[in-house]
Amino acid sequence: MLTKGYAETSLTDLANSAQMSVSHLLYYYPSKEAAVLDLTDQINDRIWTDVTAYRDEPPEERIHVLVDNVFVHGAVDKSEFGIVRELIALSTHRPELKAKLSAYNSKMTGYLEDLFSKVPRQPGLSAMDAAEIAGALWMGLVTNADYDQRLNYSRARRLFRRSLLLLANLDKGHAPTDKGEEPAPRKTRSQKAKSSA
Repeated sequence: MLTKGYAETSLTDLANSAQMSVSHLLYYYPSKEAAVLDLTDQINDRIWTDVTAYRDEPPEERIHVLVDNVFVHGAVDKSEFGIVRELIALSTHRPELKAKLSAYNSKMTGYLEDLFSKVPRQPGLSAMDAAEIAGALWMGLVTNADYDQRLNYSRARRLFRRSLLLLANLDKGHAPTDKGEEPAPRKTRSQKAKSSA
């Protein structure tokens, strides 16, 4: 699906990728749609696990972890963003897929709302509004980085970090340099565990 897209991928393609027969694949997934629903769960679970592993950290650290997860070493590889966008498009006419993505969106918005409830925020901005803006920025910058020649992932990461810190009213002393430099990415807990082993 990463190379051909959903529409052009057949059950035979999926079976070949999994190194099994089509009949064996059908034992696990009765249709291509079932495989897509499972793929959606896997992607959503990986993102959720990575991002929320830092739930008990201070809000500013949670922001840095979220930004780095999205644009540096997150649960979804940059090559997978295409399939994520395809899943979003497919959900328009597939109620079960739409329900899965809606449930994930609600969970992630709740996580962001919790984060923004613990910071001073911009005056007059509720935690819920900040969470909605952050979610829209997240999807917009990820998508636009693939289509806007002026917006590479490094610049999108910098803009996302700056925007979240501004929304949280934690931007003091975090202004980017004239060269647009920003702090080095933080290691995820799993990366820290690997390097200490």
